Amino acid sequence: QFILNELKNKKIDVYPIFTSTTTRINLKVFSEEETAFDIIPRKNNYVIKKIKDYLKEIIKEEDILIVSGSGYGYYEILSNLKCKLVLDVSGNNLKELVKLKPYLVKPNIIELEEYYSYDYEASINNLINDGAEMVLATLGKNGSIFQSKDIKYIETTYADNIKTTVACGDTYLAAFIGFIQLGYEIDKAFTLGAIAAGLRAKNNEYPTKKDIENFRSK
Repeated sequence: QFILNELKNKKIDVYPIFTSTTTRINLKVFSEEETAFDIIPRKNNYVIKKIKDYLKEIIKEEDILIVSGSGYGYYEILSNLKCKLVLDVSGNNLKELVKLKPYLVKPNIIELEEYYSYDYEASINNLINDGAEMVLATLGKNGSIFQSKDIKYIETTYADNIKTTVACGDTYLAAFIGFIQLGYEIDKAFTLGAIAAGLRAKNNEYPTKKDIENFRSK
């Protein structure tokens, strides 16, 4: 209920689908090396059907659908949808869903290693070859890479004093897609996304469009 209230306060439309079990537990430990633990619930066919039926009813071909997090049943839910699919998933979900030829995949460096190789550029190439139209890869202190079959851009990191890494990738992805939707060219949206993630990391707050553009103009 807390999440629903917060979304309502921010005037974000939401269609809640309730489950009787815990949806996900994500524990992050900050020490000399950042560590994250995920606990994912058992498969719930009722929830899968509810999500599948709802998306089938509302999704149009020109829509952007972002799929993120850890979970189950993604392929069953998404396999017959026609839309611009954006993937922010890992492990077997990524290996399975890239077959749907997604519009964009946003892996981090660990997810790239899991997908194919410790050579993250080889993993990015494999994602493209396996069906991804575009890849936006976040590489921590090594910056980020945007790549499609035709173009490749590399960005630095904009966080010089990191307070948090939580949701920096989410911030990057949201800003990148948001600026694309506003009509920005891919290279400009890529840079602004990197700035957004950097502002999130060093301020421990979510930047606004104005924050991002002000930083860019400096």
